[in-house]
Amino acid sequence: MPKVQVTKTKGLFQQTSTTGPVNNALSLGDGVNLAFTSTQAMTAPAAGAAAEASRILVGSNLVTVTQTNDADDRIYLPSPDLVPSGWTCLIVDLSGGFELSAEGDGTTATTINNVAVTNAGGVVAAELAVAANAMLWAVKTGDNAYHVTSVATVVPDSV
Repeated sequence: MPKVQVTKTKGLFQQTSTTGPVNNALSLGDGVNLAFTSTQAMTAPAAGAAAEASRILVGSNLVTVTQTNDADDRIYLPSPDLVPSGWTCLIVDLSGGFELSAEGDGTTATTINNVAVTNAGGVVAAELAVAANAMLWAVKTGDNAYHVTSVATVVPDSV
């Protein structure tokens, strides 16, 4: 099965061998593949400090979220020091919305879209309000930075 790969030396190319990225994946090199190889279903707990139940796992790249109480329930991206640059995750809300923040490394503020969501000590300082039924694309873009964008909803028209 052909695979699309991007590397520093070759640029964009197709690879047909069995080595390399997962079938039907887009590989960005350095082990970053855009294939949903690990999914995680989460129920966002009431807003509070990050805990096991509210953390997106480092190995997850597709996360579905429901809420426990209301749209103030919160989940957390992993601390950026735990994932490689280019790490990506598609986050899908299945209920009434939630809040998204990130864990910090305890020494440097973590940002989402250039806004500090933790202070240097790793304490939550801000979050994104995620609307009901939204889809988000999160990408680690720097040492302590994420970029999160909303995936636009499209509506089919008549034939």
